[in-house]
Amino acid sequence: MRKKVVTIVAVFCLLFCLSGLSAETSQNSLLVQGLEAYRRGDWTSALFFLRKAGTQPENINAETWYILVMSEMYAGDYESVLSDGTWFLTHFPGSSYVPQIEYQIGRSHFIREDYEEAVETFTSFCNSYPEHELVSSALFWMAEALYQTFHFDEAAPIFERIVKEYPDSPKVTEAAFRIELLNQRVREEKLLYLLRVTGEEYLAAREDYERQIRESQTDEMVNMKTAITALQTQVDELQNQLEVELSRNRMLTSRIEFLVQQNSQLQQIAEDALTSQKKQAAESSRSEKNGTAVVSGTSETASQNQDELDLLKKKEALLRILLDSGDQEGESR
Repeated sequence: MRKKVVTIVAVFCLLFCLSGLSAETSQNSLLVQGLEAYRRGDWTSALFFLRKAGTQPENINAETWYILVMSEMYAGDYESVLSDGTWFLTHFPGSSYVPQIEYQIGRSHFIREDYEEAVETFTSFCNSYPEHELVSSALFWMAEALYQTFHFDEAAPIFERIVKEYPDSPKVTEAAFRIELLNQRVREEKLLYLLRVTGEEYLAAREDYERQIRESQTDEMVNMKTAITALQTQVDELQNQLEVELSRNRMLTSRIEFLVQQNSQLQQIAEDALTSQKKQAAESSRSEKNGTAVVSGTSETASQNQDELDLLKKKEALLRILLDSGDQEGESR
């Protein structure tokens, strides 16, 4: 607001000074036309006339050039603001408009995104004019330039200073908003840090868990393979033992069959011998009636038959012993 007042005052001062000229000169004056266009907000026309007027010796003064620089600022010709503002500071260093010109140079740097130059310009402004009405605005644009270049730690205290020391500044609301954004950013950074740390811990725990599972599975596989190998060895041994036992069983079976066959034969021989003996005894009994000689011969024959029968019985007993021993051996196996 004060900046506009200063500009309007400068315009009226120039118009007042020109009022003393003749009517014809006043109507044709490039400066008057430029000032009229400035007052209407016709920045294109104002620039056209003021630049032409600024080349005339009688118009080379602080007021004319100040209005020219402000017209360039409003028209968005920031490159001209930088060049003409620098010319103004060189040729009118003692002018009361110097602070405004320096401020507009800083604003032009910021709008052109020359943030480092903007910070330098506003820092110099605040140091040179600590009591100026534009200090709070200069501080804001300096902090904003730092914010745009991601120097958040440097920007935050400047925004806080504006809120605390300049509560009536038009930049208080914007500064408070930036402070809230920075605080939110800090909270987000802490949250992201916690998430990153938590995520890293989770990944580490997961990797360790998967590693333990792999190691456990490997150990289990090794133990299982070892157990399978041992069981296979036992199976092979049992298979061999089974084959041996089956072979022995076949041998015993053959032996038993042979002994059974021999026993049957011996039994048949014994039965035949017993039948023969009975027949001889009957014949002997009939022969007793016929004479002593016959009795004598019969007795010898009966004695021989009895000996053969006893021998057969002994063989039968021996075969039974062998047969029984074979059966017991087979059962023990």
